[in-house]
Amino acid sequence: MLFRKEILLLIVLAVSVGFTSCSDDDDEVPRIDEPTGSFTLPDQPLDGEMVVVEDLSISKNGWIVVRRDNGSNEPIMTEIISMPEYVPAGDYLEFSIRLKNNIELVDGERLWVNLHADDGDKIFEYSISNQADLPILLSSGSLVAHFFIVDLPDPTGSVSADDQELEQNRKLNISSVVNSHSGWVVVYSDAEGAPNLNEILSVPRFIDPGTHTDLKVDLEDDVEIENNELLWVVLHTDDGDQVFEYNVDDDLDLPVLTENDEMVMDSFRLSFD
Repeated sequence: MLFRKEILLLIVLAVSVGFTSCSDDDDEVPRIDEPTGSFTLPDQPLDGEMVVVEDLSISKNGWIVVRRDNGSNEPIMTEIISMPEYVPAGDYLEFSIRLKNNIELVDGERLWVNLHADDGDKIFEYSISNQADLPILLSSGSLVAHFFIVDLPDPTGSVSADDQELEQNRKLNISSVVNSHSGWVVVYSDAEGAPNLNEILSVPRFIDPGTHTDLKVDLEDDVEIENNELLWVVLHTDDGDQVFEYNVDDDLDLPVLTENDEMVMDSFRLSFD
């Protein structure tokens, strides 16, 4: 009888161990495969609209974005300067990323492109304070990211002004300005049939890229104009800080040049009663 009880006890213990083992297996969290990705970023002229990457590969649906540099050879993770482009899992020979409208780029600045995972809703929601759409990482823990140096095409433009009478509010009318980059419209005095770049007569007028008609420019308060005086309007570049700093001794906010290396300018006469 005692022998039978020992046998039963052994059976109960064996069953109990089996259940415990199953329970441990059920509690184990399966390993989730981390998303992976890679791409190359070729040198490219930047027209202010698109950045193109090559040989893009991503294991799960995700996003690709463009960021500015923080000054320490790292991307600024708190903002993006492109539209977040959704990338279905797969391989791509080329993939284009649209920059946001009216993004001001500076020739020579560093920009970053990096990959993010998508959390399943196809809405880019990443911020450094949440866990949505996190950046894809290498096995080393570094971002899947590459940088490139902005190489902007040379600025182009045109400017025209008609002979005019000086208005009581001392505003000058510039008939038309077309510029490919942000820049400045400045009026100078005449020096033997050319602009005297050492004597600015107007308040420099900052303008965005585009076409501008009947643009108003203010004369400086202390400027005195002779009747029928010849003046020159010149189109200048902007070096990115929206502060006019041009002088003939440095390279800031230089005049825009034509293909023949002549200044984009026009002359007009200013009269008054």
